[in-house]
Amino acid sequence: TVADSLEPTPDALVPTAIYLGPTVGAGSVVVDAETFNENSEDNCTPDNLLRYNVSRDGLPFAQTITFTCADITTPVNVTLRVFDLNNNYADVVQPGVTVRDTVDPVFLSDPLLIDGNCAVAENAGVGYLTHVPDLELIEGTHYGDNCSVSQIYYKIVNVDYPAYSDAGYTLLNNWTDLYNRNFYEGDSEVWFYLVDASGHESIRKVMFNVEVLDMPNPTGFGGN
Repeated sequence: TVADSLEPTPDALVPTAIYLGPTVGAGSVVVDAETFNENSEDNCTPDNLLRYNVSRDGLPFAQTITFTCADITTPVNVTLRVFDLNNNYADVVQPGVTVRDTVDPVFLSDPLLIDGNCAVAENAGVGYLTHVPDLELIEGTHYGDNCSVSQIYYKIVNVDYPAYSDAGYTLLNNWTDLYNRNFYEGDSEVWFYLVDASGHESIRKVMFNVEVLDMPNPTGFGGN
C-alpha cells in the first residue's frame, strides 16, 4: 500500500490590502480563504484540487474570513491552511494584511424644507430668528457611511443677506450648536460637510429655504 503522508507546501500572498464594502452601515467584507493563496502545491494533489481554510487572531479555521471597520487601524495577521486530497495540511502566516476604507460618506435624503417663521429680533435693521426647530440630521436616515461619520461641519449661507453668511465651515459639536444660531431675514441654506474615520468627505446642501419673514407689525421694527 502506498500512502501519501506529506504535507502540502503552502504559499501565501505577500501582505494584501482588503477593501471594505460600500453598503451604508455595513462596513465589513467576507473574503474566501483561497484569496490568500499564491502558489501552494502538493506532491500528489493537483493545484486545482487543493482546499483552503483561513484564520485570524487565533480564531477557528473556516472557509472565509471577515474584516470590519475595526480592522482599519491595525494590520491583521492571517493564517492560511492548505489541505491535499488526503487531508494532509500545512499552515503559513501572512502578516500585515491591511484593511482599507475608500468609501465616501453619503447623504440619504433630499434637501429639507423648513417652514417660514417671523423674525423675533433685529440686528442692524435685519430681522432674525433663532431656535429654529428640526435643524437636525439623523444618521442612517439623512446621512450614513459604510463605517461611521466621525465629524460633521456646517455652514449657513443667507441668500438675501450675504453679509450674514458664514465665511467657512464650523465643526458641529452637537445639534444645539445649530439650533442656537441666528437665521436672518430671507432664505438661508445650510450646507453640511461629512468626514468619516478614514478622512473621506462629502459636502451637500441638505437643509435649505429656512425662511425668516420680516418683523410683524406693530413692533417698532421693520415693516410688513
